[in-house]
Amino acid sequence: MPSKYVKAWEEIFEGQGGVQEVLKRVRSGEIISVPADILRRYGRRKGWYGRVILSGEGIIKPASAAHVNALRSILQSHIGPKEKIECIVREENGQLTLYLSRTSESPPVPKPEEKRITDEELGIFYIRISRFEKDLREFIKQRLGRSYIKRLRNDMPKLVGEWEHRRKTDEEWGIEPEKDLINYATMSDYFEIIRRYSRLFTRSPQERSDVETKLRDFANYGRNPLMHCRTITQQKYFSAKAAVDYLKKWMERMRCKG
Repeated sequence: MPSKYVKAWEEIFEGQGGVQEVLKRVRSGEIISVPADILRRYGRRKGWYGRVILSGEGIIKPASAAHVNALRSILQSHIGPKEKIECIVREENGQLTLYLSRTSESPPVPKPEEKRITDEELGIFYIRISRFEKDLREFIKQRLGRSYIKRLRNDMPKLVGEWEHRRKTDEEWGIEPEKDLINYATMSDYFEIIRRYSRLFTRSPQERSDVETKLRDFANYGRNPLMHCRTITQQKYFSAKAAVDYLKKWMERMRCKG
């Protein structure tokens, strides 16, 4: 019988553009971080950490956790026989993240060093990324209406339950909790809300696809590298900037639509 977590991983990778898109980035040498809080909807665990190494022939180093081993059903058919992909699930600041990277017996061929942005540019970049996410949350609230939490609680109770759990975790750690629950939303939550209420957020299936692509760019090249204190190259900087510019215009179009 397939693991209950297989369905969760299918949803998670769909939100990233599919398995092939994620592995394409892994093969370029990146360590990919993928929001994985959807796992909580399929089971409860005392601990979520797990590590597994996969190849096209199966599991090389299995994990002691079913939710991590379930990745085999999703990834194996896309991995070459001699290729090895390391998968690590971690819980950080109350949120689950899957890290994917390529591992090999031989050292990787060094790539030319990408030019980094300056400290001044990094400061501007941080403001741009954080300000946009706040704008996105406000936009979602406006589209759903004043009673947006009540609406989400009726239509997406598990999602709201996760936000409340994160708020409770803040309280338990002595951190002043956020007054507005949507401040506990993850990128996966934004995707789910937009899909659930697609008529409120997009005018066509093609536009929804474009919006999701740009949201992934925003996360992968801007939000996630900043959150995890990774190196911000000029390529990431301009990719994230282009995504934010597109998404701002999308929000403006939808606001004008009413």
